[in-house]
Amino acid sequence: MLELNIIKTEKVGIDAHEHFIVEYEGVVYLRAISNGHDFIAMTATASEDDKVIKAYKNQEKLISTAIEIAKSYKNCPANYAPEVKLDCCGRGYIELFSFSYHSDLYRFADKLLTQLLKSDDPSKYVELLFTA
Repeated sequence: MLELNIIKTEKVGIDAHEHFIVEYEGVVYLRAISNGHDFIAMTATASEDDKVIKAYKNQEKLISTAIEIAKSYKNCPANYAPEVKLDCCGRGYIELFSFSYHSDLYRFADKLLTQLLKSDDPSKYVELLFTA
């Protein structure tokens, strides 16, 4: 498994009871927004306000890979096709699934990032295989 970080954050413009990001090597891939009971996992469109953690550079690839990973789960409905929504700056994102435990988000994020890294930089993927 990758050494992902799930970090509590307060991004300007996001009104939520609690808000977390999934970060790996200075890049944010997913956000998790709480309504006070459960969380909704979604693709991240923007860097964090401090600009230290940047958004993933290829949003279309992030969305398509996230959908592919979600569809691979056996309890995913056959007609699963999340709607692409737009953030306040017109960038596309999708809401993926709801969850109660951060471990669910972590497992999904691990699969997502492994797939993205595999296609972005095959040498990085081979490196991950040898450190596992």
